[in-house]
Amino acid sequence: MGKKLIGKTIFSSARRTFAAYGIAFGLLFPIASTVLDIWLKDLSFSWSHVLLVQEQQPLHWIIDLAPLVLGWIASIIGTKQDKLQKLNENLSGRVELQTKDLREQNLRLRSEIEERQRIESELKQAKEAAEAAAIAKAEFLSTMSHEIRTPMNAVIGMSGLLIGTELNEEQKEYAETIRISGDNLLSVINDILDFSKIESGKMEVEYQEMVLLDPIEDTLDLLATKAEEKQIELLCDIQEGVPEYIISDLAKIRQVIVNLVNNAIKFTAKGEILVSIQAKKINNKQFEILYSVKDTGIGIPEDRLNRLFKSFSQVDASTTRKYGGTGLGLAISKKIVELLGGNIWVESVEGVGSTFSFSILAEPTSNPSSFPNINYLHGKRVLIVDDNATNIKILEKQCQSWGLSYESYDDPLEVKHQLAAGNSWDLGILDMQMPKLDGIELAMEIRKIFSSRQLPLILLSSIGYVLTGDQKHMFQTILSKPTRQRTLLRQICRLYQQDSGFQDRRPSQLTEQDIQQLPDLKILLAEDNAVNQKVASRILQKLGYQIDIAANGEEAVKAVEMINYDLVFMDMQMPVMDGLEATEKIRENISDRSLIIIAMTANASPVDRQRCLDSGMNDYLAKPIQMPQIFDMIKKWFVEDRRINIQSVS
Repeated sequence: MGKKLIGKTIFSSARRTFAAYGIAFGLLFPIASTVLDIWLKDLSFSWSHVLLVQEQQPLHWIIDLAPLVLGWIASIIGTKQDKLQKLNENLSGRVELQTKDLREQNLRLRSEIEERQRIESELKQAKEAAEAAAIAKAEFLSTMSHEIRTPMNAVIGMSGLLIGTELNEEQKEYAETIRISGDNLLSVINDILDFSKIESGKMEVEYQEMVLLDPIEDTLDLLATKAEEKQIELLCDIQEGVPEYIISDLAKIRQVIVNLVNNAIKFTAKGEILVSIQAKKINNKQFEILYSVKDTGIGIPEDRLNRLFKSFSQVDASTTRKYGGTGLGLAISKKIVELLGGNIWVESVEGVGSTFSFSILAEPTSNPSSFPNINYLHGKRVLIVDDNATNIKILEKQCQSWGLSYESYDDPLEVKHQLAAGNSWDLGILDMQMPKLDGIELAMEIRKIFSSRQLPLILLSSIGYVLTGDQKHMFQTILSKPTRQRTLLRQICRLYQQDSGFQDRRPSQLTEQDIQQLPDLKILLAEDNAVNQKVASRILQKLGYQIDIAANGEEAVKAVEMINYDLVFMDMQMPVMDGLEATEKIRENISDRSLIIIAMTANASPVDRQRCLDSGMNDYLAKPIQMPQIFDMIKKWFVEDRRINIQSVS
């Protein structure tokens, strides 16, 4: 502030000095020249002589004016010099201010850089801590999974075996309760583990060729009993243009459908649940597959729809108390669908019902159609009787796609009138549970006019309904609802003594004929837990096998060296030597790659699965194990093109 004041004073003084010089020069120079002229003419100094000199010499006026002009010019120059100095002063001040601002900005920037470095350091430490926590959590969940699945294997396995024995109704009810409770607990465990995989970004898609209908029909098979207990119709509708085979992740699609249908059953007290599929062709290499699950349940308030796909969230707190569940199912389904390139959404009206839909992107395959030549069915007339309008539409659509003509009725009494009027058909498909007349009563009316040869009948019955001897003779076949499309077509083909070309088996139901397909095998079970040994032994005995048991990995290695086994079921965690090390030893010691080693372990994460495969195992089963799983695994490696499977691991 002081420097600025001094500078202003100096510039003001210079400006006054130049002006004074100009004024003094302009006044003094003419006076001096006049005085000098008077003196040279030897005149006395007086005002009259001054005027005289001026009159006699006009040059004096020019001389007198010239200094004034020069003084005026000098004053102008001084003023401009003052302005220039002031401009320089302003520029210097601005430079000083800008320099000060830059210095302050540099200080702030240095402070910000130091703050960012501090934050980055803290973030790095937090990231390392989070990664360490994630590793610890993953290890904890893996340990928890193993510790829970080991006793769960015994609970579910033994209850399943118990149900297969001769029990009275009360005992069977108790055993079923144990099995269902075990399955529910396992479902909760799986939800938590799946959510953990999603959080850690370790959930991966396993693409494979699959039949598009399989996950839906598997789901309906799995949940049919639960739906029947609530007297809910489970229906499946396949729209035209849906490819038969696609490349996608069957297990994950089935997981989403099971979750949606299971929720629909849970929140529906009466009515029906319709699962439908349609496809939209995006280009020659890709389809958008749209699945929907529509129920007639309690519905969801509009203001609470946004809660559904959030983790650990349900419509309200009372939902958990009344219906149970972790609140993770829909959040997991959302992540799975997004991994498969699609979206999931819901439409609902409270008190009317909900429709959950999801889409995936999938590539169709060139696998030849599994539908055989059924031209011999074209033109045959089918009688369809069902009081459920949706099921009638589905059956009509299926018959039409197979070349069958049809007449459908939702009132069995109307069919009686048609019979009295002399109408006839080539085949009848009757629902069991109908008002006024059920399927058996209607069949009795039909049999008064038509024999089994004249009009064969197929009864669609809910699971658990058993016909008496006389009732069985009225029908050529009885199919449990919901009925697989392939199963219905196969049975229709068989009625006309033609091979349908299908192999259709419900995964949860094994017949004596299924078991007879399995080859004779020498099997070793490596398992340290006595209860798990008993469960696996009994299941394999049911499949017709007597097995040897090794209590740890070291015993398994020695047993394989002494005996030429076809198949080894290997636990991962065992004392003395674990299953991974034992498998590596076996692969090192035995050159025969035809020995199949399958992990049978409570460690259920994808990392554990990969560790098993990396050690030399051929496949992987997560506990708890059940008979259909073991059946499918043996069939996969010893019935379905075993040569190719063996080459793939050699």
